[in-house]
Amino acid sequence: MEGYVAELSRHLPEPKVEVENTSTASRIVGGTRSCAVLAVTLPTIEPRKLQELIIAIDGAAQAHGGTTGALSQRSAVLCFDGSNGAAAAVRCWGALGEEAPQLAKASAGVTVGEVSFGEARFHSSRVPLATGATVRQAETLAQDAAPSALFFSPQVGKLLHGDGLPVATAKGRSGKKYYAVDRKRVNKWKSELVTASPDDHTVVSGGAKQTTGGRVLQPGMMFGNRFEILGKLGQGGMGVVYKARDLDLDDLVALKTLRGEALRDPTLLSRLKSELKLARRITHPNVLRTFDFGEIDSTPFISMEYIRGLTLRYLLKRAGRLPYSAGLRLARQLCSGLDAAHQVGVLHRDIKPENVIVEERGNAKLMDFGIARPIVRDQPGETQPGMFIGTPTYSSPEQLAGQEPDQRADIYSVGIVLCELFTGKLPVSGANTVELAMAHMHNPPQAPSELWPEIPQVLEEIILKCLEKQPDDRYSTAGDLTQALSQLRA
Repeated sequence: MEGYVAELSRHLPEPKVEVENTSTASRIVGGTRSCAVLAVTLPTIEPRKLQELIIAIDGAAQAHGGTTGALSQRSAVLCFDGSNGAAAAVRCWGALGEEAPQLAKASAGVTVGEVSFGEARFHSSRVPLATGATVRQAETLAQDAAPSALFFSPQVGKLLHGDGLPVATAKGRSGKKYYAVDRKRVNKWKSELVTASPDDHTVVSGGAKQTTGGRVLQPGMMFGNRFEILGKLGQGGMGVVYKARDLDLDDLVALKTLRGEALRDPTLLSRLKSELKLARRITHPNVLRTFDFGEIDSTPFISMEYIRGLTLRYLLKRAGRLPYSAGLRLARQLCSGLDAAHQVGVLHRDIKPENVIVEERGNAKLMDFGIARPIVRDQPGETQPGMFIGTPTYSSPEQLAGQEPDQRADIYSVGIVLCELFTGKLPVSGANTVELAMAHMHNPPQAPSELWPEIPQVLEEIILKCLEKQPDDRYSTAGDLTQALSQLRA
């Protein structure tokens, strides 16, 4: 394993710790309420890339205080509550163009009005659905808009003009005139909002730039008087991770801060605090250590162990699948770290290749407990009934159904990762998030031997046991799974 990872690492000047918390949250809620609706046209791409794009869209919606209201192969509908919902929808559209290259030329529409929230039924399961005239109007605007253009309803156009966005008019494909703006103007508007914020200012001290407010950190800046920013490592829907030097400890750290709209979301701030409290309970060589939680100039942060290594996602993209002996060692380490978390009562809830980092010497560490929680809770937590939290591709049937998961949900996720680790392919797939959820809940997984005919039979049996639909049919603990893997010979 050391030689394999070292060879891949040798040609990388500074590999990224790609902490991508692209978790999605979809809540089944009944009733009608007023909100802003953003409809975005989706490009025609292959199903697997479409899944990744939909997850990215959902993460962007959350980062700007919104939720996913409906998804199809043609469009995504995002909903934003509150008096600033229209502005949040526009900023989200601007961010999507920067973070998802496939959407650089996507057209979009924004309206405000009453939206009906309910559910669509697929067999015996439910998925959230936003419907009504407001949604249809947003979709019509998106379909009529030119590439890279955002069309508004008259009400939204007036609201945004009052907020300082330079709104113009443009003809749609149908020949009708609409309020409109292109992505360049939106991103310039976003930049001006950041610059004008009274909480953000930059000064020069001792030859280094110092920033407060935490919105944009660049190499050479000082975060407070403690952290020197050395570079950006990764980002996701919840936060941004930087490589930094902790001047108090004189050591390198990974510094995680909230970003954008998430900075003003008390739920996400509470989740960030929970990440620290839970992760600090775990001391194990296969779990990334968490050092400190704090707040500088109203920006909350977590400092973590800095690892120069490669995410499992990077390894899989580079190699397709790992060699059997290297994969077996990594699988044992992943399960050992997860067992340590479960031993102190912590459920991860978002195990995936992005959240496993492998050091140059071949040691794997489980990281990013951003949506972790205690296995047993004395009282209800932030996740409400009917809400799904996790990454759909790697989530258990009970998570996707909005039920209360336990440690066996993590074991299901490990089963998906193990199949991808040894075969290079996923055992469960779908053309979009809804189909993927239905497949996890109702369809048998594809046998690993169909994806890699040479897989040892015992290993296939282990993976399939992890992927049982009913939690009682899986391994009871990560320790039991680790023990089963230890019986295999490399």
